[in-house]
Amino acid sequence: MIGIRGGGAWLAAAVLVALAAALGSLQGLGSLDLALADLLRPAAPPVASRIVIVAIDDASLASVGRWPWPRLRHAELIEQLIPCAPRAIGFDVLLSEPGGAADAVLEDVMRRSGHVVLPVSSQPGGADLRPLPAFERVATLGRADIAIDEDGVVRGVPLGVRDPEHFALALVRAAGDRAVFAGWQSSEVSLIDFRAPGAGIRQISAADVLSGGFDRSIFRDAYVLVGATATGVGDAYPTPALPERGLRPGVDVLATALDAVLQGTAARRAPPWVNALANALAVLVACVLLARVRADRAWLAVLCVIAGYALTVWMVRQAAGLQLLPLAGGGLVAVAYIASSTGWLHRTIAYVRAEISRLRSVSPVQTRLTGSGLADGLKALQEQSAAMFQAKTALEESLDRLPDCVFIVDQKHSLLLANSPARRAFSIADPRAIGDFQAFLDEHLDFAAQADRSNVLARGAELVECTAGTGKRFLLRSVPRTGAAGEALGWVVTLVDGAAPRPRGALSDEALGYLSHDMRSPQVSILSLLTLRREGALAGGDEEFLDRVGRLAETTLDYADAFIQFARAESAAYAREPQFLLEILGEVADELWSKAHAAGVAISVEGDDGVVCFGDRMLLHRAMQNLLDNAIRFSPAGTSVECRLRRDDREAVLTVRDHGAGFEGDPSALFEPYRQGRDARQGAGLGLAFVRTVVQRHGGRITAANAPGGGALFRIVLPATQAAL
Repeated sequence: MIGIRGGGAWLAAAVLVALAAALGSLQGLGSLDLALADLLRPAAPPVASRIVIVAIDDASLASVGRWPWPRLRHAELIEQLIPCAPRAIGFDVLLSEPGGAADAVLEDVMRRSGHVVLPVSSQPGGADLRPLPAFERVATLGRADIAIDEDGVVRGVPLGVRDPEHFALALVRAAGDRAVFAGWQSSEVSLIDFRAPGAGIRQISAADVLSGGFDRSIFRDAYVLVGATATGVGDAYPTPALPERGLRPGVDVLATALDAVLQGTAARRAPPWVNALANALAVLVACVLLARVRADRAWLAVLCVIAGYALTVWMVRQAAGLQLLPLAGGGLVAVAYIASSTGWLHRTIAYVRAEISRLRSVSPVQTRLTGSGLADGLKALQEQSAAMFQAKTALEESLDRLPDCVFIVDQKHSLLLANSPARRAFSIADPRAIGDFQAFLDEHLDFAAQADRSNVLARGAELVECTAGTGKRFLLRSVPRTGAAGEALGWVVTLVDGAAPRPRGALSDEALGYLSHDMRSPQVSILSLLTLRREGALAGGDEEFLDRVGRLAETTLDYADAFIQFARAESAAYAREPQFLLEILGEVADELWSKAHAAGVAISVEGDDGVVCFGDRMLLHRAMQNLLDNAIRFSPAGTSVECRLRRDDREAVLTVRDHGAGFEGDPSALFEPYRQGRDARQGAGLGLAFVRTVVQRHGGRITAANAPGGGALFRIVLPATQAAL
C-alpha cells in the first residue's frame, strides 16, 4: 500500500486505521466535518401533517404598524383563527411584559381557543423568560429552545428539555395527538431535515389573516404557528438548507421540528464508537485496495472508496437515522493514497536506475547517471532507450536484407516483427495485426505431415516442409528465443524457399572424396590396362581387352551421370505442373521390364489413376526409376517388386516392396549421399540420396523399413492436389 513490501506497509496501514478511529470518536473535526455531513444528508421528506405558519412579515408590518404590536392586535389575530378550528395554535411571541388593559382581552381570547401554546425562552446563566402569569393560566407552555453547533449553524433541537417540555411536543399535546418520540431524544439533540423556504410548510401573511382575506379552510384541523419573519424582527438562525447559510426565522425552525416529531424522522449523531468504527473501516478498505491494485489504478480505487463511504453515510442517515461525521475517514483515505503514490514513486526511481544498469550492460552506447532524482534517472533512461531503438532499427534493416522470410514471435504466439520478404510473400501490412501466429501458419501453409501442423513452433531447429497456397514450397525452421537469464521469450521462425537453387560455392568433403576416388578409380583402371597392354604384360586377346575397357568406361559414365543428376536435384529450379503419378509409375515399370525379366523378377503396379501432385515430371520419373531399379537389383529370381499408389486425404502415398534380404542396421542411412548400401559394388551411393532430395523438394518425405515377411519396403508421401487437368 505504501509502496513497501512486507510488514512495513501493513504497519503504516494499521497506524492510519487507528488514527481514523481516534479522530472519529471525537465526534467531528470542526465546522468542515459538519459541513461535509450536511452535503451527505438525504433530502427532507414531504410534510406529512397540515402545518401553517402565520408570518409576521414585512408586508404585515407595513399594513399594521411597526413591531412590537399591541396586545389587541394579537388578540384580533387569534380571534380570526378560532372559527377555523385549528388543532393547536403555537404563538411564538414572548409575552413577558405587561400590556395594560389589553392583556385581559388577549387572555380571554386564549381561554376561548383552548389550544394556544406560548413559548418559554431559556437564558444562559439566568432565569427563563416566561409569559405573564395570566397567560400561563390559559395557555400551554413550551420551551422554544434550539441547538446551535460550534460553527453557529442550527441543525436540530433539544426535544428532551423539561419544565416545560419542548414547544413542538407541547403543540402535539395541546392538540391531543401522539408524538413519535424515541428514548434517546430525551438526552440528545434531535437532528431535523430543513427544507428551503416555501418548499414544504405553508406561510400566510398575518396582514391577510387580520384583514379576513384568506381561505379559512387552510387552517381547519391544522397546526398553526404564529411568529415573526420580517427582516430584523424576532430570532433568526443559519441552517444547512439555505444557500450561503442565510438566516431562517425561529418559527420556521419550530415548525420543522413539529413535523419531525409528528413523522418520527428526527435523527441523531452517531455515538462515538459507531463514528470511530465507520471512519476506521473506510481507511482499512482503502489500504487493502491500494495494496492489491496496480499503481495506475490506485486513483480509481480511492475514488470508489470515497464514493462508497459517502453513499454509506447517506444510507445510514436515511435508513437508521444516524448522522456519521466522515471527515476523519475521508481525509485519511486521501493520506493513504498520497503515501501509496509516494511509495510507488520511490519504487519507480529504483526501477529506472535498475533498467539503466541493465540496458548499459547490453548496449554499446553508455550513459552517465549524474544524479539520484527521478528527473536524472528519466533523462538517462531516455538516452539509453534511444540507443536501443537505434540498435533495433539496425536489426530490422539487417533482417530486411535477408533473402528468406523471417518472423519474430513472442511467447504468446503473437507476431512481433516480419522482415520485408515475409511481408511481401504473405501480404502483411501490419505484423501486430496478426494475433495468433500458429493460426496464421495454419491458414497460409500446407504442411507435408499433418503432425507438423499442431506443434510447428515447438520443433526447434528441425526443418519442416510446407507449401504456400500459391504452390510455392518452403522449409520452415523455428528457433527458440531466450532472455539473459535463460527465460523463454518466443521464437525466430524462418521460411526458406525450397525451390531456390543452392548458392554456388565449394563442394563438400564427401563430394570431393567421391570425385577424387569413386569416379577416378575406373579411369585409373583403364590407364593401367593400357599400360599393361603396351608392355605386353596383359594376357588375353583384343576382344577381352576391349570388353574390360568398355565396362570400366560405362562405370565411369554411370558415376558421372549419377553425380550430375544428384547435383541437379539439389540445386536446380523445379518445374511445377500437375502430374498423374500412376502414369509416371507405369512408364518407369515399362522401361525396366526388360531388366526385371532378365533377372527373373516380376513388376506389379496398382493404384488410383486420379492421384495428382504438382511437380517436375522428369525428376519424379528419375526418382521412381532409381527406386524400382534398386528394388530389382536386390530381388531374388522368381520374386516380384510390388508398386502401390493410393490417396490418403491430401497426400499421395507410393510404396515399393521387394522380397530380398532386407536391411541390416538403420535403413535411414541409405538416403545419405555417397553411402553405399547392401552391396558396395552396385553403384556410387547416390541413387537413394537423389530420390530423397527430389521427394523433399516436392514437399514430401520418404522412409525405408524391413517389410513384414522379409524384403525391403520404401514409402514415399507427396502432397496431393485436386487441380483439374
